[in-house]
Amino acid sequence: MLDLELIQNINNIEQRFVVLHDRKYPVLIQGSGKIPCLCIGIGSLMQKTLSPEFKKLFIVYSTDLYWVNKDRLQDASQLTMQRIIADIFEIIKQLNLTNPILFGHSNFGIVAAEAAKNPEVNIAGVIMMASAPAWNITVIQMAREYFDQNASAERKANDQQRKQQFQLIKKPNESEISLNYYEADSARYWGDFNISRQFLEKLWFDIEVDDDIINHFFNRLLPKHDLAMRINKITVPVILLAGQFDFDSIPLILWQQFPQPPHFTMVDCGKVGHWPNIENPTIFDNAIKNWINTLTI
Repeated sequence: MLDLELIQNINNIEQRFVVLHDRKYPVLIQGSGKIPCLCIGIGSLMQKTLSPEFKKLFIVYSTDLYWVNKDRLQDASQLTMQRIIADIFEIIKQLNLTNPILFGHSNFGIVAAEAAKNPEVNIAGVIMMASAPAWNITVIQMAREYFDQNASAERKANDQQRKQQFQLIKKPNESEISLNYYEADSARYWGDFNISRQFLEKLWFDIEVDDDIINHFFNRLLPKHDLAMRINKITVPVILLAGQFDFDSIPLILWQQFPQPPHFTMVDCGKVGHWPNIENPTIFDNAIKNWINTLTI
């Protein structure tokens, strides 16, 4: 069972602000390293789960932007992939970051990789954690079939039980990154499929995602997006770290079948799921250290 102590306290860390489209958003800053690392998406989840060793190597910047309810957009349909990427570049500019690493977990890794195609913004590399190369009906069906064919009977039983419970508490329009939805899919997200509600509640503490914008991102923007287009324009090094028990995104399987950027490293983090940084921080951190040593920053 995962230890609650793996989730770090981020209440008393340094905070700055950026202004995007006349709105002010907080940026959390933590770490003693010299290399700037910008976590996109639900950045506070990364601040909570990246190890002290990781933060000795980097100074980690994270922001939740408009992905959470407290800073929600009035109209989610206004958001495009181009605007998300432009906002990332504006954050880099306002924070005065020099050659940062972009870090994207899950489908936000697709955004980080897409952003790296822009030659006008100097970034040193991209970390994709548990990121599929695409998110659409075909990929989702492949992941479901892989689960049906490879998951243990115990994992399948756990999955069925969790999903039955979810149907009793499900809210209309609830997104895949909501706490309840995440618990329902835990047999597909975690190597340890017996992960407790208590652990997830601590992980999601003080984070309430904006379901409208997450659904817009997952159901409208990503299915139309083709990362393979001009993927050779990603000239910076990219590292993917993923687990064998990630039945949600099956990145280790999918990236073998997908066009890869020119300088691409794929790391198998072992019998872990969608959060290899939590379930196997030693392998995760060592892989990052080895990768960083190959970069010129």
